[in-house]
Amino acid sequence: MDLGQGKYNMKAVSKLLGIQPGTLRAWERRYKIIAPERNESGHRLYTERHITILRWLIKKVDEGFTISQAVSLYEESEAKKNVNYDAQTEKLDYTFHEIKLNLLQALINFEEDRALRVWDYAFCLFSVEFALVNLLKTLLDEMNRLLEENKISSVHERYIISFIRSKIGAVLQTMPSDPHWPNAVAVCGPNEYQELDLLMFSIFLKCRGYKVIYLGTGVRDEDLYAALNELQPKLLFISFTTIKTEEAIHFISTITEQYHDLHIGIVGEAIPCLKKELDEKYQKYVVGQNKTEWDEWIKQNACLHPH
Repeated sequence: MDLGQGKYNMKAVSKLLGIQPGTLRAWERRYKIIAPERNESGHRLYTERHITILRWLIKKVDEGFTISQAVSLYEESEAKKNVNYDAQTEKLDYTFHEIKLNLLQALINFEEDRALRVWDYAFCLFSVEFALVNLLKTLLDEMNRLLEENKISSVHERYIISFIRSKIGAVLQTMPSDPHWPNAVAVCGPNEYQELDLLMFSIFLKCRGYKVIYLGTGVRDEDLYAALNELQPKLLFISFTTIKTEEAIHFISTITEQYHDLHIGIVGEAIPCLKKELDEKYQKYVVGQNKTEWDEWIKQNACLHPH
């Protein structure tokens, strides 16, 4: 692989690393730690070397360093060379695809130690949001494909989901939130027991500064109403993964009738089916199924941002 050849434009880098183009331009202008070449149209072209440096900086920022501190650490400890990984992680492939396959294969083989090494390595390369939303989403899609083809069993599925659930939950609890941003309650719909979609969406919210009060599964209606009365959140996000349209619609309508000032968002795998059945007045509550749709929904609802 030619690490010195520019082949990624800014849009690709932004999507790959989960970093806003404006932030990327500001880092280049202020700290000059990377200097991408320009093509004939004047657009930036980033190399594999640039990607490695940016991943390292993003990891340090996620750990609590300021970007200026991260740049100083990189310049002092690495002398603008590729970050050195220990012998175990060096054996892992650098690409997103290979990391996903390594992690999935380790979990299928019930090799927890190996899975933890791959997991830690992914966090060295990717931002928290990219690792927990993009990486795990594609891993679960691959797991579901193998299930459908009878190449793995429900035992593998339970083990993989248990591993991912514990890791996302641990990260969610330790991520800081911005006191100026609105509070958001996250809960699974009635009789919903699959919460990975809601966990990943909660990570997405935390990365944007929201204080997420995560309730998860098994919350009785009356207990949820009591919590909403006590917490007085500005936002309520509800996850639906199973196709129980009538029950979901009843639950949503009950919430909207009782809490007129509460902003509601709907996420989860059941979105395509629900969207077809929901009345027009409820369509605005559909957040979507992926990060692109989530970003667009948040952007359109400017009232959900701090003033």
